[in-house]
Amino acid sequence: MGEEETKILLRFRSEIEDRINKLQNETNDLRILISIIDKIIIKHGFQQAGPGSPSQELEDRTVSIRSKDGVLLGTLIVENNQAIFEPSKEIQFSTSTPPFQPFLIERVLTNMKISDEQRVEKGEIEPEEILEFDTQLEGDFLKRLIIRNYGDDRRLREIKSSLRWTLEKMYEKISESVSSQT
Repeated sequence: MGEEETKILLRFRSEIEDRINKLQNETNDLRILISIIDKIIIKHGFQQAGPGSPSQELEDRTVSIRSKDGVLLGTLIVENNQAIFEPSKEIQFSTSTPPFQPFLIERVLTNMKISDEQRVEKGEIEPEEILEFDTQLEGDFLKRLIIRNYGDDRRLREIKSSLRWTLEKMYEKISESVSSQT
């Protein structure tokens, strides 16, 4: 087999691996959708609203965070004014990889917390409404990011957007590191 055939086979192999990853990500998303449907069935199928009470909307929302090329970076679960991000099991995000700490933690989340503290001083919100966040790690790798009291939908969109941008940049650095080692 010549060098050209080897290159073609390597390209096909890479394309097949990419397709497998996309199918696995799609399967994960479908499992999340089934979970959401199950919650709706349980909530609306087994809990009937009492006379005169408004029907309750499902507050839980699950959002897949993906890179520009469709790779699943993680999942954001939003429930009861709390947002929980869990990274994809296939990717290990080190919290020491920029821009996680300088941008997402310090510039975005810490500034939101400081803003909330200032709003408490002005009497605009209660102290228990201050944004809080917690990074749960396994070694140096992000296991979960929990954001409590994120506030309104505008602020949630800002958090999701900042999270997506941060993870994309981290993923690019991880990908570059892996490709330079091969």
